[in-house]
Amino acid sequence: MLAIIKRNILIYFRKFSNIMFSLLGSMIFFFIYILFLRKNILSSLHQITAAGKVLDMWMLGALLTITAMTTALNVMGQLVTDKSNNKFLDFKISVPSPFKLLLGYFGAAMLVSVGMQVLVFGIVWGYFLTYESLRLTTGMIIHLVAIGIESSFCATGIACLVCAFIKNETALRAVNTIFGSGFGFLIGGYFPIGEMSMTAQHVIKAFPLTYSVAQNRQILMDHLLRVTIKPIRVPMEKFFGLNLTINGSQVSSEMITLILIGTGIILILLIAIISRKMIEVTMAERS
Repeated sequence: MLAIIKRNILIYFRKFSNIMFSLLGSMIFFFIYILFLRKNILSSLHQITAAGKVLDMWMLGALLTITAMTTALNVMGQLVTDKSNNKFLDFKISVPSPFKLLLGYFGAAMLVSVGMQVLVFGIVWGYFLTYESLRLTTGMIIHLVAIGIESSFCATGIACLVCAFIKNETALRAVNTIFGSGFGFLIGGYFPIGEMSMTAQHVIKAFPLTYSVAQNRQILMDHLLRVTIKPIRVPMEKFFGLNLTINGSQVSSEMITLILIGTGIILILLIAIISRKMIEVTMAERS
């Protein structure tokens, strides 16, 4: 399993194009925000002091989760490539357990996903630090890293399950395109949840990584909201989607951790169930 993790990480970083494709979804979201969304949303936040800083941190909270998902899917794409090239017969000698084999792919994707979140955070925070003088404490950064690990665990589980059912690289490219362009909408990244219809809000709340976005935003925006909109903080937190509710009850930080980790564990159990059948079918089709 460790050999598969090392192999897949080396394959990923060996090609610069892999890194660029992982960053593509994140950078598209970032540039759409900078060039189009920021000015439009700011026009409705005239009552907030330092609205630009508040909005930038709101965007960054979604950007980190988008990076976790798109990177995990890109790295997990090696599973599809290996299925297409009939590599499983070679792996069966060194990794006899199909589940351990898939865990190798899972581990590599999760580690790279966490690393790319750190990279994207450094780039974007550096930009905002230069142009907006936005500063974060060490405690906030540590908290973000913890949430990033939980997000990557959940995102990698989703990516692994998706790739388990993809048989060729053509289908994989299509799925990458869909996730790259549509994932930001699915987690409420492009517009404040308070501007959406109730139906859209229910759809967004049904996706587990939405809660990762909410937690990131709480960490990044809390100190700004505390001093800029204290009189209207509660309604503005609801507008920005910092405090999500389920059946009228606010979702706590502990519950968000449970959602992310629990979803990842459930997906790993599903992967364990289908792993042997997936590899047997793949080998039969390639023989």
